[in-house]
Amino acid sequence: MYDIEDFIIGQAKPEIPWGGMTMDVWGLEAEEFFFDAKDNLTNETEEYLNLLSKSKINFDYDGLCLCNNWEVLTNIILNCILSGSAPFSPLIYDLSNERIIYFHHTLTIGIYFIKKEDNLILAKLAEINQLTVSI
Repeated sequence: MYDIEDFIIGQAKPEIPWGGMTMDVWGLEAEEFFFDAKDNLTNETEEYLNLLSKSKINFDYDGLCLCNNWEVLTNIILNCILSGSAPFSPLIYDLSNERIIYFHHTLTIGIYFIKKEDNLILAKLAEINQLTVSI
């Protein structure tokens, strides 16, 4: 059985804040985020942004999170990916098995095994002791 603390969530790209996961708020051509986008949002984006708001996660937060309700989070994220609202999911760090899991818009699941030489990943995981944010 897995312990919930064995899994940490982080954005797929460090420069993309949590609120920028969906295409409705991400200006690809200008490479900018629309922090106050409220018009023409898909239902999936609205649901995702509402989850962030209820979890008290600011749009521009780019740190790691703990997940308190995997069923809600995975349903919302998979709906965003399957509808085309998001190109990929946040990264799910499976600490006990030293791997990273993510979902991609091509309907694939990525699994990356963490090596001791992965300094960037290990530095990011060092932030775990300072986590105060939960979804």
